[in-house]
Amino acid sequence: MDPIIAAFLLGLNNTSGSLGGVCKHEVTSVRQLVGELLLKPSNEVVLKTDSLISIADPEQKAVWTFGKLSDATPVITCRHVVERNGSFFVDTQALCAGTPKMCSEYISRFKG
Repeated sequence: MDPIIAAFLLGLNNTSGSLGGVCKHEVTSVRQLVGELLLKPSNEVVLKTDSLISIADPEQKAVWTFGKLSDATPVITCRHVVERNGSFFVDTQALCAGTPKMCSEYISRFKG
């Protein structure tokens, strides 16, 4: 695994149990989801820093972004193209294990 991605994942707070569902995935572990996404040959890492990783999933027409709050709490956002009544738009879904205020402030950066 890429050393930047490995360091990012190791720096997250460990969460156990279901975190919830996002973009048709039930998330029990951020590390597991990142691993599953990286195994798909069509997927591509489009951004990697010490605080964010973004993975493009062309089959699902989605971009997954994995971040962490200041206390290393994981945040997952999934933006995917949706068609309704002949129109296309980007739907943003998110999972955040932090406080409502911290999560709201973080996730608001991905909308708009």
